[in-house]
Amino acid sequence: MVLAAAASVFLMLGNSVEALRIGFVIALWAAIVGVVAVVKHRKEAEAERARIRDMRLVYEMQLSREITSRRRHELTVEARLRRELDARSRTETAEQLAALRHELASMRGNVEYALATRSTVEQLEVREIGPAAGAALTGAGEPEEVIDAELEDDIPADRAGTRAE
Repeated sequence: MVLAAAASVFLMLGNSVEALRIGFVIALWAAIVGVVAVVKHRKEAEAERARIRDMRLVYEMQLSREITSRRRHELTVEARLRRELDARSRTETAEQLAALRHELASMRGNVEYALATRSTVEQLEVREIGPAAGAALTGAGEPEEVIDAELEDDIPADRAGTRAE
């Protein structure tokens, strides 16, 4: 800027050819210095753009890594929760199954006891009545009806309808 101002002064105020020549040389030097300054400024601007581009690329890569890490963490947590829920449901199912087996064993014991008691009662009746009456009862099919009738008395009302069918 200083060289351009000096060249302007020499060219405008100079009355001689030598003053014009000096002003012209100073103007050329001002142009050369200006070109060097512009080139330097462009290189700096390009370097700044490259630095910004590199920083953006690094940011995007870090963001991508962070997203990948978050997804991996979410999948890990999801898999762990599924395993825990699966283990919990298996435990609950095993407990329910054990309770049902216990209840079934209890019911089986009750049925066996009822059948053993009934069998003993029938044997006593056959002894009291005699062998001829016992043979008549077993041949006619009446004991099954008697047993069915006795079972219907023992069955609760809501199950009696299904038993009769």
